[in-house]
Amino acid sequence: MPTIKESLERILRDLREENIEVSAIATRDGLIMASDTPKSVPRETLAAMAATMYKAAEVATAELKKAIRDV
Repeated sequence: MPTIKESLERILRDLREENIEVSAIATRDGLIMASDTPKSVPRETLAAMAATMYKAAEVATAELKKAIRDV
């Protein structure tokens, strides 16, 4: 029976058939759970940037909700 990581990596490899060249599953903190990336893509950097963008989107959403309430 495959592990969770192996199952996630299989799903990510399957995405290549849909012309997705880089994929990863990471925690909100930017820790890699599984990835399918070319060697030229630093997966830890990818995960860290994704986590940063996620947090920025959370903050922006919260601020927009406040602004809408104030209107």
